[in-house]
Amino acid sequence: LAGTVRPQAARCLSLASPTNGRKVLQVQGTPGAIYRVEWSVDLVSWTPFDAQVADANGLFQSEDTAPSPTQRFYRVVAP
Repeated sequence: LAGTVRPQAARCLSLASPTNGRKVLQVQGTPGAIYRVEWSVDLVSWTPFDAQVADANGLFQSEDTAPSPTQRFYRVVAP
């Protein structure tokens, strides 16, 4: 079952901004594990905006379609 795998720490492989201020994160984690993606403007308060299950290779992609006009930081955590 997806999400029943104990996740290891994930790492961001890339962060791209293709168009219209969107941000696309490519992440490597544990195959079949659930990860939550969060953003922050101050590295203190974090807001979750996506959850993904890593594929058979441990990869997943998360897209922030409405980034704020200010700088944003991202992190990936296991729930």
